Amino acid sequence: MNRFLCSIITLASLALSFPVASEPEMGEHRVLRAAYVDFPPLTYTDDNGNPVGYYIKLSEQVAANAGYSLRWQELPIGRIYLFLESGEIDFWAGLGGLPHIQASVVESSVPIGNLTLAAYHFDDTPPVKSFDDLAGNHLILMAGYTYLGAIDHLMDDENTETHTTPGHRSGMQMLELGRGDYMLAYVEPTSEVLEEEPVEGLVRSELMTSRLAFVVSRSTPGHLEIMERLEAELAAGMASVHR
Repeated sequence: MNRFLCSIITLASLALSFPVASEPEMGEHRVLRAAYVDFPPLTYTDDNGNPVGYYIKLSEQVAANAGYSLRWQELPIGRIYLFLESGEIDFWAGLGGLPHIQASVVESSVPIGNLTLAAYHFDDTPPVKSFDDLAGNHLILMAGYTYLGAIDHLMDDENTETHTTPGHRSGMQMLELGRGDYMLAYVEPTSEVLEEEPVEGLVRSELMTSRLAFVVSRSTPGHLEIMERLEAELAAGMASVHR
């Protein structure tokens, strides 16, 4: 079973292990300002404008059991970083271990799942093992992705050409048209697209795996207590999944 499916199964199992808080109970909880990025199937906005996804559901149920409710807003990733640092948001359902925000946040250590960044290419294009192997090629990048700074050196390389695409479907169309050698994208949302529209001959070279975490701003009053409660609920849910 691949890592993507393992992460999804873990998140879904965790979410199902928590009872859903009733509306009166939710109303009594402290409200945390929460943010997420458009990253289906983990976090995204549905056609009715509501936050949905495996990670949204898990976050809400863990928070409710810990005594909090979440008031969501979808934001670009760069603004989430800024708002965590400034204290304009309290909670992010995202990635742990990001060096540039560590001084401004606390994050959960209980394992939840992983996100894998890969270079997608056709099977007649050489596989790559590291970001340095991408130098000198034509790269297709997802609009709004920072890639955690892993390709900053490639952006400055005059021999490496980059093109930005608004979505995974358009990125794969660019690959098919020969407008790029590799498309850099996370496995999780790309797999969703490929399930609906398979692309013959498309393969991937996995480059980096990051862990999912609950992230709380240090500017939020009582941030240590908030994280302690969230972690206790996560640990309890994880224990029930593995019984």
